[in-house]
Amino acid sequence: MHTQVDDNTPTQATDPPPDEIRDVSRPALLLPDRPAIAVLPFTNMSGDPEQEYFSDGISEDIITALSKLRWFFVIARNSSFIYKGKAVHMEQVAEELGIGYVVEGSVRKSGDRVRITAQLNDVSTGSHIWGGTLRPRPCRRFRCSGRDHRIYRRSN
Repeated sequence: MHTQVDDNTPTQATDPPPDEIRDVSRPALLLPDRPAIAVLPFTNMSGDPEQEYFSDGISEDIITALSKLRWFFVIARNSSFIYKGKAVHMEQVAEELGIGYVVEGSVRKSGDRVRITAQLNDVSTGSHIWGGTLRPRPCRRFRCSGRDHRIYRRSN
């Protein structure tokens, strides 16, 4: 079935009237007024698939700690964990999440020894801003204090 808007332009009856045509493209992300950062899921390098919960927990702890600092806009876990197990470039993550910084790292656990490595990267330059390694001392269950953990700054 056809209708006519004017004498020369036939249109489909199911087409919206011209004054109701809308732009259906995605709205642009509103950038926060603070540096935006995403913590990607840390890679489990232990070789033990049952240790995934441990590496995920490290990532979650970092997200929680950063979100308590008011000068950062921290991307939620559900958004950053879509990249778990995927090889993605920082530029892709930045474009999809609207961020300027990425924290990524790995967790290695063997017996009672743990090594956690983290890096902070500037997406706009692709440069490595900071890196650190955490080697918690082995401890008995429920008897560790926060003083047993040391972070070593890696020089660039």
